[in-house]
Amino acid sequence: MLNKKQYSMLFICLLLTVSLMGSVSAVTDFSETKIKHDFYPVDFIFQYSDKNTTTYEGDLGLKGAICRNTEDNISYYAPVENVRGIAYATKKTFRFNEPIQITHSLKSNKAEYDYIVMNMYYKNGSTLRKLDISDSMLTADEIEYFDDYRTQKQEYYNKHYADQLDTIETYQEYQASSSNKQRGYMIGTNGIGFYSSF
Repeated sequence: MLNKKQYSMLFICLLLTVSLMGSVSAVTDFSETKIKHDFYPVDFIFQYSDKNTTTYEGDLGLKGAICRNTEDNISYYAPVENVRGIAYATKKTFRFNEPIQITHSLKSNKAEYDYIVMNMYYKNGSTLRKLDISDSMLTADEIEYFDDYRTQKQEYYNKHYADQLDTIETYQEYQASSSNKQRGYMIGTNGIGFYSSF
């Protein structure tokens, strides 16, 4: 028969075991995003702001693309910058000569796809570049894969600087509110005291 002390020790051991199992699971899940998987995408469905289509119509209004990987028969979502990268690598045919490799997100709970494409690599290990509007190192050839690069870049800067201005304004409001504190000495019938407003 177990006494109270033994029950409490058993309970603590059980709690520690369960918490360690959760930690191991989280570490395993995180490492999954770093593993490279073979990827041969087919059956692209390009998602535009006003429609979905199986034909690539450029990147204006493009939200991303869903495709099926023939290597594992799993569906993947490719964000816009990855779609542009695939368009650039395949000269807009969206057909590779051989499988590439990708890292992907953890399992998605979306019904339309299973994983999100994170990074892409050629078989030789070199990176298949994302063509992201925030990238300042794009070549002239890569810029051609943006339908209206100048406008998109301007919109990116406008949003980026608007976010920075919001942060600056918030900081300035904080400074103003914290610098308006009043401090001083007060003399009363019970003596002298120091006061400070919050």
